[in-house]
Amino acid sequence: MVVMQMFSPLLTSYRVMNHEFQNCYDGITCEDGSTVAFFERMNFLLVAVAKASINAVHLVRVSYSIMQHVVGPSLSMLKHSDTHSELTTLLIFTFLRLRQSSQPVMTESLHYEPISNEANVAILQVLHQAVEDLSLLAGVPESKAHILVIKETSIIAIYSGEGTPELKIAEILFLIIVANAFAQSNASTRNSLIILESCVPYTVHIQRIENGLNILVLIEAGLNGIANEIHSLLVSLTSSTSALDDIPKRISKVQKMARKLNQLHWCDTLNNWRAGYEQNQSAVSALARQVQFGYELICLSPALLFSAVEHVPGVIDRILASIPIGKLSQPCLLAPILQLYPGLVHFVLLDRTHHRMISPTLALERKDSTFDDMLQMFHTSLEWLNEGMYHLLWNDKQLCYSHTIWVEDHA
Repeated sequence: MVVMQMFSPLLTSYRVMNHEFQNCYDGITCEDGSTVAFFERMNFLLVAVAKASINAVHLVRVSYSIMQHVVGPSLSMLKHSDTHSELTTLLIFTFLRLRQSSQPVMTESLHYEPISNEANVAILQVLHQAVEDLSLLAGVPESKAHILVIKETSIIAIYSGEGTPELKIAEILFLIIVANAFAQSNASTRNSLIILESCVPYTVHIQRIENGLNILVLIEAGLNGIANEIHSLLVSLTSSTSALDDIPKRISKVQKMARKLNQLHWCDTLNNWRAGYEQNQSAVSALARQVQFGYELICLSPALLFSAVEHVPGVIDRILASIPIGKLSQPCLLAPILQLYPGLVHFVLLDRTHHRMISPTLALERKDSTFDDMLQMFHTSLEWLNEGMYHLLWNDKQLCYSHTIWVEDHA
C-alpha cells in the first residue's frame, strides 16, 4: 500500500497526459539519475524503477514480454499464483544476470555455436528422428513439436516438425533465458508450461547435460484454436479503439469451443452479456476479467504438463545417445568458410602512428554480388561510426552484418 501511495502522483500524471491529452510518455528521469518507466497493455500498467546503469524503459518491456510467456494475457494471475510469480521473478533476474555476461542476450540476437557441417547434419538427423518418435509413441503430431539444443546462451540446433509455426527470435531468446534459469537448480530435468505465439500454451521439457548443454522439447498443448479466440476477444475488450459490435459473435464462438472441452460452467458465465453493454465500461471490464479467468482455466491448467510427459524422457535419452557430443567441443575452422565465402570477414587496420591503412581487396571480376555487398557494408559502418556506434549488428533481410572497433594505445 505504501508503494502505491508513493507512485500514485506519477501514475495519475501518466494517465492524465495519456488519456486526456494523448501525450503519452514512457518514462521519467529522477535527480539521482534513476529512471521510472511505464508500459501499458490490455488494461495492465507496468512500472519499472531502475538505477542509472539500467535502462528502465527497456527493462519494463522485457519484463512484460516475460510475463506474457508465463501467463499469457492474464497478468492478474501473478497476484494469486506463487508458482507463476516466482517463475517470472526468476526469469527476469536471469535476464538481468545474462545481460551482464552474454553477448547474445545483451544484443538480443541469436548466436549459433560454430560446429562442423558434419556434426550439424548429424544432429539435425537425430532431432528429426526424435520428432518422429514423439509422433509414434506419444501421438504428438509433428506439426506441434520443436526440439532445441542450447549451449549456455548459444544455439547448437533447432528442429521444428513439418507444419509447425516457426519460432520467432524473441521466443528463442526467451527459451535461452528459461534454460539458464533452470540450470541454477539442482534437478537436471524440468517440466514447465510456457506461452508462445502471444497466447498458445506449450509444455517445455528441459534436460540439462554436461558442458552447459541443454535439450529442450516443446510440445504445443493442442489448444491453439481456443487460445487464439480468447486472446482476440480480450484484445477487443481492452482496446480503446476497438469496435465492440461483434462481441456477441466472438463470445458465441468461444463458448462453442469451450463446450467441446467440457468447460460448461465457465461458458454459462459469459451469457450475462447483453446488447448495449458495450456502452458500459464497467460491464466491459467485468467481461474482460471473466474471459481472463477462462484463459487461466483452459490454457494455464497444470494438467497440461502431463501431456506426453511419460514418453519425453525416453526420447531425450535417445537424443543423448545419438548426438555427437564430443564433436560439439571441436572448433569450427574459419579458413574453409572463408574459401567458400570470400569477403565474409574483413579486418581494417588504421595505424595513425605510421600513417598506414591495411584493408581487404576483392577481385572486381567476380560475377556475384559479394563486392557490392561488402562496399555497402563499409558505407553503412562508416555512417554509424560517425554516430559513435563502435559495436553494431544489422541485416538487410538477406545477410547479417556486424562491425566492431578496437582502439589500442601504445601499451
